[in-house]
Amino acid sequence: MSSSGLQELGIRTSNTSAISRNAVQPVEPQNGGTAAWLKVLGCFFVFVNTWGTASSFGVYQAFYETNSLSSYSPSAISWIGTVQVFLLGFTGVFAGPLYDRGYVQSLLGAGCFLMVFGLFMLSLSTEYYQIVLSQGVCIGIGNGLTYVPAVSIVSNTFTTKRPMAIGLAASGSAFGSTILPIMFRQLIPIMGFGWVNRIFGFLALAISLLAIVFLRRDTRQAAPPSNTFFDVRAFKEPAYVLLCAGLFFVELGYWIPPFSLPPYAQFSLQTSANFASYLLAIMNAGGLAGRVLPALVAQIFGPAWVLVAGCLSLGVLVLSWLGIHNIPGITVWSVLVGFMSGIAVSLPNAVVPRLFPLKSVVGARTGMMWSFVAFAALIGSPIAGLLIDTKRNDYKPGEIFSGVSICLGAALLCGPAVYVTKDERKEQ
Repeated sequence: MSSSGLQELGIRTSNTSAISRNAVQPVEPQNGGTAAWLKVLGCFFVFVNTWGTASSFGVYQAFYETNSLSSYSPSAISWIGTVQVFLLGFTGVFAGPLYDRGYVQSLLGAGCFLMVFGLFMLSLSTEYYQIVLSQGVCIGIGNGLTYVPAVSIVSNTFTTKRPMAIGLAASGSAFGSTILPIMFRQLIPIMGFGWVNRIFGFLALAISLLAIVFLRRDTRQAAPPSNTFFDVRAFKEPAYVLLCAGLFFVELGYWIPPFSLPPYAQFSLQTSANFASYLLAIMNAGGLAGRVLPALVAQIFGPAWVLVAGCLSLGVLVLSWLGIHNIPGITVWSVLVGFMSGIAVSLPNAVVPRLFPLKSVVGARTGMMWSFVAFAALIGSPIAGLLIDTKRNDYKPGEIFSGVSICLGAALLCGPAVYVTKDERKEQ
């Protein structure tokens, strides 16, 4: 071969190698710009449909206790909401790895369909098992299929602005859980249970379509997925184990206040059913600021330590519930609890990427974390329901259980916070 031919072949080989390297190496995250913030908006809509719906179950709890499921105990009724929350988290063990493999639109489409279908089926449900299947199982699975992909997209799109981006997206849960209880109480006397849930179904459909449009994964930022569907190696890392364990105990007590507040206000404080539902809306409205303002602080001090401080404050506030016996006190308490609850929901998603810088495992390990924590959400409120004496309207045992569990979780979360701090100092 002539020297010119060899030279030409060398140029082609060099170009091919360069193209190959560029194809394998993901580009840096956008960390801003219109496309990136539209993904945050899409994730906001997902939070409205997922955590917003789950956090609104307290009004359903009070409605079921006095209407269609009045023959069932509060503990049995609370299983409906906890099954939904459990599946929201547990489904992430499948949704996370599928996200890493690129099935983003399929997950979002399937999840949104199940959420809408579950609400329409709930509008036709009258028996306990029918409500469990529609509101607990169907909506719960749909929530889980959409939640982890949406959060993972935002996590992989931002670097230094990640806490703020996730905090703004997570404010969707506070927005949804503030509006939905008010709508529920206002529309029930006019339209009845069936049509209220059909309206919620149409709203969920519109919001879901917007989320699907905005949540587009940038394939240039995608790293090759890990070979394992369930990354067992993560549980060999102490920081990740402590993160999961801490969130487990936080979640064990987390759902007791929003599930128990409406019946507590209505039956123990003798408020009206409308005001009891408004208290839940007030609590969730406090969570709106609790998802955004701490995210600003997390930009400075890091999300891990802000998560610890927020969870510890939440546990102390829940224990202070023991000393509140009047309407003004429970109203102020609801705002403060809502604010601190927002930290426990939004910031864990910003901690996972700090523990694992590889994008190829963020989805899987986020899903694994929430699937483990989901078991706590499943059993927390039913345990509190057994501890609460509804005949005497004595909620103190449930309040103590909730507050102590959250404080224990906050103590365990110090482990990953210390790990992240040491890792950041090494990089400096």
